[in-house]
Amino acid sequence: MKRNIHSTVIEWAQGDITRADVDGIVNAANSSLLGGGGVDGAIHRAGGSEILEQCKKIRAKQGGCAVGEAVITTAGRLPAQYVIHTVGPVWNGGQNGEEAKLHSCYIQSLELADQYGLRSVAFPNISTGIYGFPKMLAAPIAFRAVKDYLRAHPQTSIKMVQFVCFDEENGEIYRKLFDQDAERIIRYYIEAYNAFDIEGMLSVLHPDIIFRNIVGNEVSVETRGLQPFRALAEKAAAMFSTRLQTILELREVNGRIEADIDYTGVLASDLPDGIKTGDTIRLQGRSVFTIRDGKLYLIEDYS
Repeated sequence: MKRNIHSTVIEWAQGDITRADVDGIVNAANSSLLGGGGVDGAIHRAGGSEILEQCKKIRAKQGGCAVGEAVITTAGRLPAQYVIHTVGPVWNGGQNGEEAKLHSCYIQSLELADQYGLRSVAFPNISTGIYGFPKMLAAPIAFRAVKDYLRAHPQTSIKMVQFVCFDEENGEIYRKLFDQDAERIIRYYIEAYNAFDIEGMLSVLHPDIIFRNIVGNEVSVETRGLQPFRALAEKAAAMFSTRLQTILELREVNGRIEADIDYTGVLASDLPDGIKTGDTIRLQGRSVFTIRDGKLYLIEDYS
């Protein structure tokens, strides 16, 4: 799944960062800038001696790179144009500012990417290898740092940020992290629905939102776009004095989020089939959500 902050897409991928087709890749370097093991060694091997030569020039000028800071060099033979070298913290139990230093690695790297006008950047899982930073803790810090930077810089040149996970454990952590973010969007939409907050509902919808109400095997209502959805939402809101959707269970199925829903509503007006004002309607159904560009793109309500 992908997320959007302003005009920038955030995504994750499983693979080898040295092969990433982006303007700049980030290297989890050490403070010497002379190469090492893990992703650092892989980038130097794949990119060739030109990267090391530029790192040596930086060392001669400023004496290496401090923890939480970043420098930039050519990418040599890599598909990328630049390598941004940042030095992550060694985990010492979390009592020495490790979280703030890791957060800084991402911020400093993005600042350099912006200075050089890069449009796409790929990050490895900084500090989670030999430096021992807990992966379950590092991933949310990385995600938050990127979102913090993009929200503070709406005019950034960066249009895509990718977290590249080499090992399956980090990949699973990022998958769940992105899924949890999807859950947050869906829960916000449901809360806005319950509060009759139509503007709140619209705020998390994709401009090309498709909404379908499906009864049995037939589509009873379908709208496409924000304005038709608004009109439908306003009409539905006028029918009830109170309403409450409760999520019983959320699960991901083939890239879509399914939600089992318990629904209760008290009518504000009579309905043609004999249901009167003040009557309570209660049912259980299922809603299916698809997210595109960090917004709800398809909503299908089954009843």
